Amino acid sequence: MCTLQARMQCYDRFSEIIPNEVEYNELIVENAVSQLLLAFFNEVMVDVNIYFSPHVQMEMQHCFIQIQAQCGNQIIASLSDPCEFIELNVEIKICSILMELFGSVIVDSVTFIPSSYGHTYARSGVGRV
Repeated sequence: MCTLQARMQCYDRFSEIIPNEVEYNELIVENAVSQLLLAFFNEVMVDVNIYFSPHVQMEMQHCFIQIQAQCGNQIIASLSDPCEFIELNVEIKICSILMELFGSVIVDSVTFIPSSYGHTYARSGVGRV
């Protein structure tokens, strides 16, 4: 099994998300990530956790999103660097979904770890969308 981990933050004054609907929103993000990863892998299991900050600054809602996915080993073989391609695809597509729901998105990290290698391919760092 391969692993995909992503950590993001979202904040905005106006948001489509209400903090007491966290479970429903986690399911929306889980479904979107699952559909995205099924384009690359034969099976996926996705877990999403959304944590809202208890501190509201300048009336802005702030939350942390953690995504963990376990994927079957089948990767599209024609890609020259499938790890980087998957990381970038996940980052771009998930950010667009999160922007619709939450407003602004900050990507803390997106890491794809293939199981067949002894090392990881990670694209980490802070990015802003």
